[in-house]
Amino acid sequence: MISKISLGLMLASALLTSLPAKAQIAPIQDQVQKPKVFFLEDQPFGDDDKQTLDIYLPSYPINTKNRPAILMVHGGAWTFGDKSDSIFTSNKLSRWVPNGMVFASTNYRSINRVKPDDQARDVAKAIALVQRKMLAWGGDPSNVILMGHSSGAYLTSLLAANPQMAFEQGAKPWLGTIAVNPIGLDTVNLMQNDSNYAERDAFGADQNYWASVSPMHVMQASASPVLLVCSIIETPDNCATSEAFKLKGQGLARSTEIIKLELDEFDMIDTLGLSSQYTNIVEGFIYKLFKNNPVNKQ
Repeated sequence: MISKISLGLMLASALLTSLPAKAQIAPIQDQVQKPKVFFLEDQPFGDDDKQTLDIYLPSYPINTKNRPAILMVHGGAWTFGDKSDSIFTSNKLSRWVPNGMVFASTNYRSINRVKPDDQARDVAKAIALVQRKMLAWGGDPSNVILMGHSSGAYLTSLLAANPQMAFEQGAKPWLGTIAVNPIGLDTVNLMQNDSNYAERDAFGADQNYWASVSPMHVMQASASPVLLVCSIIETPDNCATSEAFKLKGQGLARSTEIIKLELDEFDMIDTLGLSSQYTNIVEGFIYKLFKNNPVNKQ
């Protein structure tokens, strides 16, 4: 299933997942009987009906000190998709929530109403809402992991590349970003060479705008790591742009890791959370972020 993974990442992740998680995160267990999950639906972070998120909380007090949270940003060509779609939520929340993590899934306004940079600002407001709630949930605002898929991965990558966009919307530094099938990392190159109708609808014809919302072009120095999960069988080749993103990040002292999969864009997100080497490596990345956060060492 996994065709190419850097050996260093594989070894580091195997080591991390074999270590105890310092009691704040429960060991992942494949339980036959899953505990119930508290579901908080349509929590608003703005006035628009799409500016809402769903929150899934563990139903019992498991490892409540500095609990981490994952905020999922759905894909859908910047136009459709929903926070409740099972492809984005089901396997993730059933694996991670019973083991002590908060899982949230957010909507954002469509490009029928706003441009992609405003969609990213919607996501930033969702981050801010989750962070404001973390103490009440037994967590810490810094222990939020941002995760996105496809166009949602573009939005998370844009915020990861230029976190000032998120800070301006009330978000605080978050633990790290996981972008699954990230399209448009180099938005200028995409629009000049490989754009489809959805991308042309999203980004229009203004080349100056392309550059202003291109994660590659607006990248700033940041201590928040990024994990890019790309497919070697999809076109255009987002593994090549992932490598370019990582290379540019190195010049800014940014930490970027890449997983390369022989999966299509839908299986990449749907199977994440199922028992697999792929899920184990993503969890290794999460545990490494959690372990390295000074808040969790206190």
